[in-house]
Amino acid sequence: MLQGGSFQCGRPLSEQNFQDLTSVSDDDFIGDVMKDKLRADQAQYEAWRQAFESLAKQAEALTAEFNRKYSHQSFSASFRHYDMLTREKYDLLAAAGNAPRTWFFSLEIRSTRSRARLMFFFQRASAAAHKITGVSPVSLVISRYDGESFHRLSAEPIWLREIIYAQGTLLPVGRDDSKRQLKIAKGLELTLAETIQAYL
Repeated sequence: MLQGGSFQCGRPLSEQNFQDLTSVSDDDFIGDVMKDKLRADQAQYEAWRQAFESLAKQAEALTAEFNRKYSHQSFSASFRHYDMLTREKYDLLAAAGNAPRTWFFSLEIRSTRSRARLMFFFQRASAAAHKITGVSPVSLVISRYDGESFHRLSAEPIWLREIIYAQGTLLPVGRDDSKRQLKIAKGLELTLAETIQAYL
């Protein structure tokens, strides 16, 4: 029967053992794990953010190149940049699938007869996107203005539907797998071409 003092396995704790136990008890195991987890999550968000900022620059460059080639023939394109998704909204989309005002950029193409406008906005990645290994929970999707409001692409003759971030790179997700190997810059170019063909 144990009586008095501090015992471990029936033997008194030595001063050194007591100090070792105190040192272990003072460690913040949960805090250390959470610190590493939060640091990794922030690094993942920063990499995701930089990838999509690069995409916006590519879209802007595409419209500038289009204007350089075709503005003298009564065609023009414009690019409008909105806000990058904040970490708070990123987490909301990842967890609940909803967040206010997630517009990222828009493209508008005009001729003397008509115009077409596409809006690229952030949303929780689709079920199709989640089949891809390492996909980020938040992706960029596309809607088209029909003269009254924007509607997410569904039956439109435009292949690109979504742009995802997975394993350090941006990947296109389309209405089928026929062009899955397209580079993102070419995916944007194809989207502009198909929009012009269908709506101008």
